[in-house]
Amino acid sequence: MFHLSVPIAIFQDAFAGSDTDFDVQVCSYSATEIKTSNGTALDVKHGIELLVKADVLIFPSWDTKERPSKALIDIVNAAYSQEKIIVGLCLGAYVLAHAGLLDHKEATTHWASGEDFSTRFPQVKYCADPLYIQQDNILTSAGSAAALDCCLFLLKNLSNSDVANHIARIMVSAPQRSGGQKQYISQPILTTASDMRINKLIETVLSAPAETVTLADAATYCAMSARSFSRHFKRHLSMSFSQWLLSVRLKKAQDMLLQSKLTIAQIALDSGFSSEQNLRKHFHKSFSTSPSKWRELFVTQSPK
Repeated sequence: MFHLSVPIAIFQDAFAGSDTDFDVQVCSYSATEIKTSNGTALDVKHGIELLVKADVLIFPSWDTKERPSKALIDIVNAAYSQEKIIVGLCLGAYVLAHAGLLDHKEATTHWASGEDFSTRFPQVKYCADPLYIQQDNILTSAGSAAALDCCLFLLKNLSNSDVANHIARIMVSAPQRSGGQKQYISQPILTTASDMRINKLIETVLSAPAETVTLADAATYCAMSARSFSRHFKRHLSMSFSQWLLSVRLKKAQDMLLQSKLTIAQIALDSGFSSEQNLRKHFHKSFSTSPSKWRELFVTQSPK
């Protein structure tokens, strides 16, 4: 119920009383009353044929013991070939994996199902930590609250950051959380002075991600040795400082791709990359597409 309610809330309910370009519909195999896992009844009026007309397909969850029907798999594959956006929230990633859309791509799902997912779909590059992952026109998310992160990210790409931030405030949610699933599996409480210094460093870097900052600079800023800083930072965000800084700069580049008409070369410099080639290399490695194709995909999909 939670995963189903998230896209409805973000793309429909949160716009109550104001104009929206989104028309949210729910469909099921039976197109009749269905029961959720806790026994609550839902009156669903549309069958899966509705998916053929959709611009964005979101699978909010899935019974991992069930294989999608051939009809559903055919619809999903057709949507992918038409470059429609397809989202697997939490266990919804199983549908995409069964359809073969995640083969040789990075994907995530709830960490508790990670081992099963990896065993059943060895051709998928399962990543345990991210809250969500984008590969081409496909998005997969981690469990539960990560559905909010994923849908807010999608909303930002289909509209703009201002709209996404406004909806996030309505949802009483952060527009973008740092870190990944690991911080929810096991993460120490941040109370020491060194942790507070790291938090201040994060705020400083986020305010100007294009500024040159090395590991040594960051360690000095936090009054630590490089070794001690690296250990504390990884405990804080479950990733190295260099990995985090790269993710910040990639997200800055994504924002600029959507919100400006600047060239890729200028965006590379303004988001902290040494060259356009360097941005293209890291962008493709992280998202399996080029900056220009990514921009084209979401500009094309954005409501007019």
